[in-house]
Amino acid sequence: MLARRVTALGLALLGLILAHAAALSAQEPPLPGAPLQEPAPPAAQLEAEGARIGKIAIHVGDVFDLDKPGEGKRLFRWANLLHRDTRARILARQLLIAEGDRFSASAIAESERALRAQRYLAEASVRPVAYHDGLVDIEVRTRDNWSLKPGLSFGRSGGVNNFKFEVEESNFLGWGKNLQIERTSDVDRSSTLFSYEDPNLFGSRLRGKVTYADSSDGTTEQVRLEQPFFALSTRRAGGFELQNNRRTTDLYALGHIRASFEQKSRLGEAWFGMSRGLVQGETHRMSFGITYDEVGFAQLPDLPPTELPPDRKLVYPWLGWSWLQDRFVVEHDFDRVGRPEDLEIGWQGSGRLGIAAESFGSDRDAVLYDSVFTRGFRPGDRQLLIASAALGGRLESGGSGPALLSLGLRYLFRDFANQALYIAASADVAHRLDAERQLLIGGETGLRGYPLRYQEGDRRALLTVEQRWYGAREFFHLFRLGAVLFGDVGRAWFAGATQAGDLGWLRDVGAGLRIASTRTSHANVIRLDIAFPLDGDPSIEKVQYLVSTSERF
Repeated sequence: MLARRVTALGLALLGLILAHAAALSAQEPPLPGAPLQEPAPPAAQLEAEGARIGKIAIHVGDVFDLDKPGEGKRLFRWANLLHRDTRARILARQLLIAEGDRFSASAIAESERALRAQRYLAEASVRPVAYHDGLVDIEVRTRDNWSLKPGLSFGRSGGVNNFKFEVEESNFLGWGKNLQIERTSDVDRSSTLFSYEDPNLFGSRLRGKVTYADSSDGTTEQVRLEQPFFALSTRRAGGFELQNNRRTTDLYALGHIRASFEQKSRLGEAWFGMSRGLVQGETHRMSFGITYDEVGFAQLPDLPPTELPPDRKLVYPWLGWSWLQDRFVVEHDFDRVGRPEDLEIGWQGSGRLGIAAESFGSDRDAVLYDSVFTRGFRPGDRQLLIASAALGGRLESGGSGPALLSLGLRYLFRDFANQALYIAASADVAHRLDAERQLLIGGETGLRGYPLRYQEGDRRALLTVEQRWYGAREFFHLFRLGAVLFGDVGRAWFAGATQAGDLGWLRDVGAGLRIASTRTSHANVIRLDIAFPLDGDPSIEKVQYLVSTSERF
């Protein structure tokens, strides 16, 4: 019943979205305005004088600048002709300022961040350019990415191949909508997926998403509609989400499947949030919601019977809180290659507390909790440090229930020209995790010299050290190159228990090549690594080849 309701609601939402999209072309023309050249006073002076926003001129640049040396070639002209530039009114909807608003340097900076967050834009700037009669004229300049992503991607890690065939358009007809159709095959399953996401539904701040996936081991259906806290100053937010999933879950030991079973889950959630907005450089938000979370397990017909995790059903109201400081820096070559990244160097935190009870329809009484805190630092002009901590779990009668504590530290030091030393450390501590969850480490979790899901435990630690090189040259106006030397040390283990065949700490060393796209909205980096395990079972391959695509270096 829920699956049919989710599907029907999703199709209805998709129909409304597409009907509205078809009418967008008849709306107002792009915002006009020639480039404005008059200088504006400093932002602090404009705020002190109570200036207001005057005209906002938006200028959208093609994927290739035909006036730039080397980019006026016929191939690039064709690419520009085939690409539909983002419509100026779509960009205007991302801005957090409007004509007549009181001038705010924070809102200007946040508008620029909001534009840079759109994958279909390669560059974005929002700046005051003229001041007259108490009005500040604003110039918005952007350059589009190539937003259509057809073709194949592939990967290899831990001795396992995977591939993906997809057609994804992240800026459908210049309207900023995301449409995706893909076929994937990996170590877990083969899947065909359809997804449509609209970040500005009906020209509003509403966001809608519909997803349907038909996999070799089940299906996934999702509908989400929300108005999020889209800005630091947003006062109200809310939404709902429905999910229905059926898939095969595998449990691993030393990279091999030791148990498989069917897992069915249904999720429904509705929430409402409120905030006082940006006050003294930070934002606090409160949210209230109710969640229905049901998970069931069954034997697979073609496999020997195995011990199944217990079913569970949790229905609970919850209270949430989040905290965000307005302290951002623009970095390059931290996660993404050659692209600006807006990183928070202040505090960010969020927490959620829920109460499940049998009287609400749950199959047990429980307290559910979840929290995340991050803090960024700039020890020096060439250094960046980001620390994180997360704690989540469920407390049931008798003090039992699962819990997971995760700690992380990431450090970047630009030690030489076009080079950087990168160090990442993480640690996880688990307590009585639900039986379908495992704490694993292997080729897919950063221990690149070892098979997928190689070690299991209730403790996990990983240290990665990389010396990175970033190429300054853009080849063929399409991609940049990078390279890395790395070493990984990690382990997953059970505390207080001696396992047969415990391999202890695992180490590897290796090198890699990075090929970073510079003109696509997906900012994909092709990662080619070769890794050499220094420990582990003698039966594993002595050389591990890893091929993957990612948005990270």
